[in-house]
Amino acid sequence: MHISPSGRFSIEYWTSGVDSVSILDVSPPNGVPDYVDQVATDLDYSWATEVDGLGFDAPATAGLPYQVQLKSIGSFGLTELDSMAPGGTRILLRNN
Repeated sequence: MHISPSGRFSIEYWTSGVDSVSILDVSPPNGVPDYVDQVATDLDYSWATEVDGLGFDAPATAGLPYQVQLKSIGSFGLTELDSMAPGGTRILLRNN
C-alpha cells in the first residue's frame, strides 16, 4: 500500500504474482517501486487539474484516501462499484 504525496489516493499493489508491478526502485530509491511512485504522481496531477483546476466534483470519501488498485487487467483502467471503499467506488489501473 502506498499513499500518494497529496494523501488523496491509497494505491494497493503487488510485487509478485500475476498482478505484480515492476519492482524497479531507483528514482527515488524509497522502497516503493518506481511505477507505483509515478502512478501516485499522475493521480495527484489529475486531481489538481480536474478537481482543483476545472471544478469537477471530488468523490465523497469523508476525507479518506480514494482507493486505487494496480492489477493485470485487459484495459488501461476502469472505475468499479465497491460498497466497502470510501465513496463507494475504486479505480483499477493496469499494472504495467
